[in-house]
Amino acid sequence: MRAQKNLRFWSWGIKYNAQWGYINAAFFNQTIEGFQSNVFTGAGFNLANAGEQSVDGVEVDVMLQPTERLSLGVSGTYLDPFYDAFVGANVGGAAEDLSGTKPGGIPELTLSLIGSYDFTIMGMDAWIQADYRYDKEVDIQDGGDQSATNILLETTGSRTREVGLLNASVGIAKNGWEFRVWGRNLTNDEYLITWFPSVAQTGSFSGYPNQPRMWGASIRKSF
Repeated sequence: MRAQKNLRFWSWGIKYNAQWGYINAAFFNQTIEGFQSNVFTGAGFNLANAGEQSVDGVEVDVMLQPTERLSLGVSGTYLDPFYDAFVGANVGGAAEDLSGTKPGGIPELTLSLIGSYDFTIMGMDAWIQADYRYDKEVDIQDGGDQSATNILLETTGSRTREVGLLNASVGIAKNGWEFRVWGRNLTNDEYLITWFPSVAQTGSFSGYPNQPRMWGASIRKSF
């Protein structure tokens, strides 16, 4: 049986636009009562009615345009998530009371940087663009030090996730045609997106890694 969710949310923000760019900022609080959580039963996962989860946050987004061709952007998010009430949570296959702890997988700080430069070459529009994302280190799953599984995975370096991704691309366009060369995860950052107890394999765990460093090219035609 699913409990009815009750969402409470408030926010306060400011916006400022100018010839050189803009600044947006917001402060907010969100509380969810009766949120759903996956509980591992040993043979699979079932949805369980949880208690209350809340988060206080701040978001800032800044875009600068020093010249007509150059754009620079930075954005950041600070989150303080909290389980106000979470009795019967699944932690590594065992039931725990996580009331008063922080949810796993939600970084306290996220930063994004982006820069792009537009120019012309041989009569074609061209550009260079790069972006970087940083997520502060965080436990991948719930439980913190209450979870024996978290402590076990700490010895293998799999307990936490810290993200530092760099992407870049360069391209040209003319007469509706666009050619782009790109690279993703150029720093070859490696981390687990999530992990969980393996179904019907007591003591074993499975996880999903992030995408490795990738290179590529693409051609597109607009009609």
